[in-house]
Amino acid sequence: MFISIKTYVIVLLLFATLLPVALLRGFMYPLIQSDFKTMAMDNLKVIGHKQTDLVNTWMHERQKDLILVSSNPYIVNSVNFTLKDSEYQKTVWYLEKIVEEYGYKGAFVCNNKGVVTLATSEERVGVNISNMDFFKQAIQGKTFVSRIIPSKVSLINGFDKEELELSHIFVASPLKNEKKEIIGVVTLRVDVDMLSNLMQGKTYGETGETYLVGKDAYMLDESRFIKMLGKIEMVGKRSALGLKLITDNPIW
Repeated sequence: MFISIKTYVIVLLLFATLLPVALLRGFMYPLIQSDFKTMAMDNLKVIGHKQTDLVNTWMHERQKDLILVSSNPYIVNSVNFTLKDSEYQKTVWYLEKIVEEYGYKGAFVCNNKGVVTLATSEERVGVNISNMDFFKQAIQGKTFVSRIIPSKVSLINGFDKEELELSHIFVASPLKNEKKEIIGVVTLRVDVDMLSNLMQGKTYGETGETYLVGKDAYMLDESRFIKMLGKIEMVGKRSALGLKLITDNPIW
């Protein structure tokens, strides 16, 4: 059976056309993919270092705020205040101004037994927090930043509505008398939204974003796609402490 020259030419052209594609797919593509992966990981490391520095700076600023508050004589003396003391309301007003000016969710003072003696939320006065990690660390003389945890009391969210289990951070610092003895602890409650705004305020490229994720793979700050995630039932009200990025049962 004879094959025409035209057929030979067509076959040769197809072979010549497909051979480079096959070689590219078999040899070059893995190399390109590997180089791209390496470049992406290098860029991710650089971004990670930048965001780490950003978060650390933010944390240090919160600690500085608290150290400044803890040096105020009224705050130091408030560990022994009662509602009947004349300086009580003045000190509460001072704490409220700190909370309002710097965007905190609350502040309170407790004595060395862990009993809250003064707070921006009156319902906290008298509560014993001696079992909390931030108190245990601060009463030992450390200015301590807690991990991100859900609130056990209702807090005002970004929509001016009360919300339970709102993600927040406690920053606590020891209070010392004139003899440098630790007589109590002052604590600021920090809204995670402050941290979320910080993270989302820095973008990379046109669409690049960064998020904080804990060791358990749960997000620690809020995603700007929370409404979309809610519609597909991946999260409830919030992504912080509610969205696990690595799961054994992916939906995709």
